[in-house]
Amino acid sequence: MKITQYLPLEAIIPRLGGKSKLDVLKEMIDAMLELGYISDASEAESKILAREAKMTTGIGHGIAVPHARTETADKLRVVLARHPEGLDWGSVDGKPVHFVVLLVSPPDAHGPHLQFLAAIARLLSDEDTQKKLLKVSTAKGILDALSPG
Repeated sequence: MKITQYLPLEAIIPRLGGKSKLDVLKEMIDAMLELGYISDASEAESKILAREAKMTTGIGHGIAVPHARTETADKLRVVLARHPEGLDWGSVDGKPVHFVVLLVSPPDAHGPHLQFLAAIARLLSDEDTQKKLLKVSTAKGILDALSPG
């Protein structure tokens, strides 16, 4: 799966302003609403927070991948954001999160949802990719760092 096919430049937030997990999630959900990725921010937020309450989506290596299936999404939709200072996400490795990938899809989109989760976790866990991402500060730089070769 090619990550960048689901991640246009306008879906990348190079600098998150939120100081907490909830602030960041709301900022990213608002971005999804503005982009037309979701039709109801409160419904999406409810599903995302319910998923987060079950188990942290902080997968380690400075990465969190909050996600949910919701009727408010028409297809697999993704927003990626960078938090240069890092924030506490309750990650499995206890380290701060610098990159948040918010993923929503309709309830019946099991295949693409799981494939994207696996692909983004694999890509962002790569040490070289992490180093590239930490050096860039623009949406274009982030997209370039995620693109192959």
